Amino acid sequence: MQPLVDYALDFAKKAGSELTFLYVLDMPTTALEEDVLRHKQASVRIPQECRAKAQRLGVNAESRIEVGRPGETIVNIAESEKFDLIMIGSRGHSHLRHLLMGSVADQVVTHAHCPVLVKH
Repeated sequence: MQPLVDYALDFAKKAGSELTFLYVLDMPTTALEEDVLRHKQASVRIPQECRAKAQRLGVNAESRIEVGRPGETIVNIAESEKFDLIMIGSRGHSHLRHLLMGSVADQVVTHAHCPVLVKH
């Protein structure tokens, strides 16, 4: 993930744009509220570190954690908040369809309303 964060920060700095670091917890809809809160607290470090790094570089950024199906959540937030670009990492899976691009990245590329940059 670090190369994607560095790439996004460099891109935003050069473009004079803002970033939203979005971390989506994939939890079942039947999860108890206390389990969701526990997972959010355990995951808060990643988006906070990204935001802190952005601030050190002079890039305006926000970070947040959402709960939901990752691909769907990313697409919905990007559309409702009128993102200009989505940057997402790829990762290989054993299934042939997702050999070069992970299933979340594939879903985002397929359904996003804006351009999607997939970083390998």
